[in-house]
Amino acid sequence: MRKIKFRAWDKKENKWLLGYEMPNLGGFSMFGEIMMMGEYANLLSSYFPDRLEDIELMQYTGLKDKNGKEIYEGDILKHLDGRLSIVEYDAPHFILRHHPEGGSDFIAVKNHFEIIGNIYENPELLTNQK
Repeated sequence: MRKIKFRAWDKKENKWLLGYEMPNLGGFSMFGEIMMMGEYANLLSSYFPDRLEDIELMQYTGLKDKNGKEIYEGDILKHLDGRLSIVEYDAPHFILRHHPEGGSDFIAVKNHFEIIGNIYENPELLTNQK
């Protein structure tokens, strides 16, 4: 079975969840860990049984930006023409939701954009865009 990378954002604590902060996980990294979604969800639910609604899981698209950085759901991408897009998963594809016009496209050519932030750490990037 194919395994996929995920990362997790704690919306309550406003930080990435990292395994080394959780001693009982034995150094397991929850940022970019390769595993199946069910395994990842089970791990999160065992560690955060009462606050799963505070945890946002984001899947790796399998693509990298023009600088070689891995692109995940929730990343904010800047196109060559200056437009911004948010990476979203719309099963079974990853799409780019354009901001502010709201249209969307499939992610295709990786060297046409770069990651400039994400919707959790850098929401101001979207409010400043006209």
